[in-house]
Amino acid sequence: PLAMLVKIILSQATSDANSERTFENLKRRFETWEKVLAADESEIADAVRLGGLANQKAKVIKDLLRQVK
Repeated sequence: PLAMLVKIILSQATSDANSERTFENLKRRFETWEKVLAADESEIADAVRLGGLANQKAKVIKDLLRQVK
């Protein structure tokens, strides 16, 4: 379920193809949700830049992970 929520965030304002590649970039770079949570927002933004709105999406993803934890 957490992966689906992150995919929904990443799908905003981009194509399905970019959204999928962006999700794969995020998972490849961080491997676990704990590592994403521990990362700086700027690092998350770099990983999701392909999908557009990287800074906003990074903040939303980090906030989501904080709330789930």
